[in-house]
Amino acid sequence: MSGFLFDTRRTVLGLGVLAMALAASPLAHAAAAGDFYKGRTMFVIIGYAPGGGYDLYARCWRSIWANISPGNPTVIPQNMPARAV
Repeated sequence: MSGFLFDTRRTVLGLGVLAMALAASPLAHAAAAGDFYKGRTMFVIIGYAPGGGYDLYARCWRSIWANISPGNPTVIPQNMPARAV
């Protein structure tokens, strides 16, 4: 029975260390992504004509994308009606 308890503690400890390592990895990734997007321009291609529902939706989300993207890149919506699929 003591062998089972020892294995359980080791498993729980191992899972705890794994959880901490996985929790720390997005922080390193976000810092690298922030450096990549800093000072860059992102284009949001809207495949429909200006003034439509998709255009309005993309323009509303533009400011949110700019604020939540690491590095705060400039986000420019661009209408290209011929690109609609």
